[in-house]
Amino acid sequence: MVWGRRFHPTGRVRRRGAASRARESATGQGNPDPETRHRHPHELSVGQQQRVALARMLANDPPLILADEPTVNLDPETSAHVLDFLDALHREGKTIVMVTHDLRAAARAGRQIRLVAGTIDLPAGGQH
Repeated sequence: MVWGRRFHPTGRVRRRGAASRARESATGQGNPDPETRHRHPHELSVGQQQRVALARMLANDPPLILADEPTVNLDPETSAHVLDFLDALHREGKTIVMVTHDLRAAARAGRQIRLVAGTIDLPAGGQH
């Protein structure tokens, strides 16, 4: 249970301020082209699509972020930018659960839980 947050089990976005939150998060991710919001996904690069997905997710200001392979198919510079953005969200108090095969991305995590050959592999002592 999380105190002080309103969850919407239907997945609906809180409308008040959602558009401005999405724009702010897109700007915070270094999206320099405000016209990308009028483009279709097939007109965007993979990196732009990734940033748009993050901005849409953040429109509802979630306390928990589930990131499934957030750096897949991204060039190293864009990948680092996305990870920096996730780090900034963590510093703001967001909880981030990231699933990745990218060892460099995993190394940035404060805590790692690895799945090796179908078995959960915790660091010595069960904590990081």
